[in-house]
Amino acid sequence: PSSMPSGITDPSSSPSALPSIMPSVTPSTSPSGDPSASPSNMPSSSPAVVSDYQILKLFYESANGDQWKYTKWDFTLSEHCDFPGVTCNNASEVTAIDLGKNNLSGSISTQIGQLNNLEFIRLDGNSISGTIPTQIGQLIKLTKLKMDRLSLFSDGGKTMEGSIPTQIGLLINLTVLGLKDNNLTGP
Repeated sequence: PSSMPSGITDPSSSPSALPSIMPSVTPSTSPSGDPSASPSNMPSSSPAVVSDYQILKLFYESANGDQWKYTKWDFTLSEHCDFPGVTCNNASEVTAIDLGKNNLSGSISTQIGQLNNLEFIRLDGNSISGTIPTQIGQLIKLTKLKMDRLSLFSDGGKTMEGSIPTQIGLLINLTVLGLKDNNLTGP
């Protein structure tokens, strides 16, 4: 014990001395005792990264893609950049969706806001109902948003309605905004 530095006791003489000289180690188990549920194995609470392909599939489903008139997407293909009405950059990131007058119905999926490189959206002359998702405001590269006349072709009284999301004001690159002939309100 005399050869030990000052303030440190011989661990063999005092079992409680060990934690004072060693860093604390937390067992990698969950409160239930299951090591497979340790914090490092638990899913993150941050949103999962979704591919452009997956986002287009969600968009297709929410806009009743199986009923589209001219342009249908074949999800058995592996390359979404080959879908009619979709344009991509060299990194296979979606930069444009051009589906005007194509009998889209249903709604616009909120995941559209995750298409980080989207510069152009044209959905005018379709039968889309519901509201414009606020996630549109996440499309910071968007330069053109054309959603005119979404209610003129609706059946059963369903129309694009609600407030124009204030998040559209975040789109600093937006040069064309087409929302006429809808049942929208806003500032």
